[in-house]
Amino acid sequence: MKTSPAGKASRKRFRELHSDRLYANYKAYYQANPEKAKAKRSTPNAIAANRAYSKSVLAKLRHSLWSMAKGEHDNPVSLVELGCFSDNDDVQRHFESTFQPWMTFANNGKHAAGNDYNVRWNIGHRLPMHIFDPANVEDRKRCFDRRNLYAQCARENLEKSDHLHLSDAELESLRPVWPAKANGDLAALKRLFE
Repeated sequence: MKTSPAGKASRKRFRELHSDRLYANYKAYYQANPEKAKAKRSTPNAIAANRAYSKSVLAKLRHSLWSMAKGEHDNPVSLVELGCFSDNDDVQRHFESTFQPWMTFANNGKHAAGNDYNVRWNIGHRLPMHIFDPANVEDRKRCFDRRNLYAQCARENLEKSDHLHLSDAELESLRPVWPAKANGDLAALKRLFE
């Protein structure tokens, strides 16, 4: 195995280009062999690999969205290809439409320790990223669908984190962006938050 920087970069490019196809092959194999799948998924390495994959795909999309919201993305591709937004201006118009009176593009950013509410805002997900399957393209689209995204107080976003804080009626209004694992069932959707 190549351990040089060029070798590592080559492996990384390969994984990025082929990750969806490789995942589909693994999925088909383990669906045919469910006992092996269960044993394989429970190993520490498999758990760590799954977390890393989830973070890489969704983190890249989140970073791209953040750059677009700031108007700093020179050539946005991934969210445009998913059909979520058309360009930086589209993203900015969407978030501006969800602004509270105190919000501007000048006060967006991460929460800093000691900051009160309504000081900084960042991108909020009504249905949190962790309940979506990053390997499922439809779930990626739903996670970054404009109906699921809004400008949220950074401190509130940090405090609410991945917890269920929406009423049943609010969850029902988001039905078009529910993750595939919910199977259109409200109880199943709520279990994803556990």
